[in-house]
Amino acid sequence: MSKEHDVFMNRTRFDITASILELATTPQKKTHLMYKANLSYRQLRVYVDFLKSIGLLQNRSNGMYRTTEKGLDFLRGYQQITVLLNTRK
Repeated sequence: MSKEHDVFMNRTRFDITASILELATTPQKKTHLMYKANLSYRQLRVYVDFLKSIGLLQNRSNGMYRTTEKGLDFLRGYQQITVLLNTRK
């Protein structure tokens, strides 16, 4: 297996959450989120419902999903933590 595959297979819930929120910084349909985040429909539904319930993601009237300002705050924090973890050796 490639190194990229190993990293992909070990995604945490935070990684998946960040992936969905990053994708939704531009409006996305649910199916696009599903394919681009490489999730099953069931997995995506659980994440989307959770992210909506805590105010990180919104479903717009046109059926598109968009990251909220609170979601963008999450992404900034996630990126800072990722940098810190990747620079510690």
